[in-house]
Amino acid sequence: MEITRSRLEGQVGTAMQAKELIIEDVRGLRCELQAVRSFSKQQCEEMAQQLRLAEEQFSKALRLWQSEQSAQEEEKRKLLQKQERRLKQQRLKVLEQREHFLAEVQREQEKRVLEMKQETAVMQPEEEKMGTRAGQDAKRMPRVFGRFWGSLWALLLQTLCVWVGLCLSWPLVNRRRRANCFWKA
Repeated sequence: MEITRSRLEGQVGTAMQAKELIIEDVRGLRCELQAVRSFSKQQCEEMAQQLRLAEEQFSKALRLWQSEQSAQEEEKRKLLQKQERRLKQQRLKVLEQREHFLAEVQREQEKRVLEMKQETAVMQPEEEKMGTRAGQDAKRMPRVFGRFWGSLWALLLQTLCVWVGLCLSWPLVNRRRRANCFWKA
């Protein structure tokens, strides 16, 4: 029994030593586990902080982009409105110029018609005088140049009077056309 007892005591001592070693290993493992937990917790907090910073930066960038977009849209809208106003003003100016031009052309045309009527009124007595003079000259010419030349001269003067009468009777024909009338004949 004594042997057994000493064996048992030896085994108990060995078990106690093993127990102490195990307890120390458990304490060491607990410390390591605590360190790992602490490190993991710190890493998670750092990652969460980085994530929050990234989210804030993204939010700031998004707000900045949105404000730039709205500013660009506003600027575009203002430019379009300004362009529309400018085009409207130009259209109105062109219409006013056109109306002014048409009124001026109409006044000029009325003035020309009036001048032509006045010239016609002045030229009619002269035409009649020319016709009378041409007739008188035609009567005198046969005596001077002979019968053949006289009739030719009379025909020429009558043709000339007819052309002058035609050109002067056109009230809306401008002076240049009247002048060209003689050359075309």
